[in-house]
Amino acid sequence: MPSINMKVQRSMAKITLQSVPDQPGIAAEVFSALGEQGINAELLSSIATGKGRGDISFAVLEEELGRVAPQLEALKSKIGARRTVTDTSVALISLYGERLYSDPGFSSRIFKSLALEGINLQMISQSVSALSFLVDRSKLDQAAATLQGTGDIEG
Repeated sequence: MPSINMKVQRSMAKITLQSVPDQPGIAAEVFSALGEQGINAELLSSIATGKGRGDISFAVLEEELGRVAPQLEALKSKIGARRTVTDTSVALISLYGERLYSDPGFSSRIFKSLALEGINLQMISQSVSALSFLVDRSKLDQAAATLQGTGDIEG
C-alpha cells in the first residue's frame, strides 16, 4: 500500500476575523489584501455565526504576522469585522500522498490515533491528496511521533 509523507511547520499563527458580515466579497477583500503583500494563507475556514455575520479563520507563518497584523487592522473597519484574534501557539502538520484517496478509512484512523493521545485538531483541511491540520505547538512532537507510530506515515 502506498505510504503517506508528512511535512511539519512548527511556527504558525492562527488568525480569526470575528463577526464579519456574511456577504459576497468579504473573503476576496481579506485574501486579496494578504496576497498583495505576498502572504500565503493556509487552512482557510469560514463559519456563519448567525444574524448575518460569520468568522473567517486562516493560518500564516508566524514570521509573517508582523506584516499581516497591520493589513488586517486596516481591513477590519473596511469590511466591518468586530475583532481580530491571533494565536501563535500552533503548528501545522500536512500529510500527502495517493493513499489519502485510495484508503477511505485513513483520515479517521489518523484522527483517532491523535485523539487517543489527547491531541486536539484546531483546524482541518483535506483535499484528494493532502490532509492538513493545526495542533497546539506544545503537542507537535507528540503528534508527529504518534503519526509515525501508526506505520502509515513517512518523514
